[in-house]
Amino acid sequence: NTNLELLSHADATQLAMGLAERIRGILRSAVEKHDSAILVLSGGSTPRSLYRQLGTKKSRSELDWNAVHFYFGDERCVSPDRIRAAVLGETPAFSAIS
Repeated sequence: NTNLELLSHADATQLAMGLAERIRGILRSAVEKHDSAILVLSGGSTPRSLYRQLGTKKSRSELDWNAVHFYFGDERCVSPDRIRAAVLGETPAFSAIS
């Protein structure tokens, strides 16, 4: 049984903020239920505004990020020493929590 929900946002910033809120809620629920959560990060520039929202002071205060396990799901071929930059960019959005 799949429940789909169509969400509409005024602009890309509002979209990133809305997605960050939903992701925080899902991660928070997983941490409460299982004591940990998994977040797979995609590379490229498309998700960077979302990552910036997840890296805000508000996000850091609303979730125990130490209980979240990060994985990189980038399909591009990059050397192991460049994975972080490929996924998060040259200035990591999660620098305050990583």
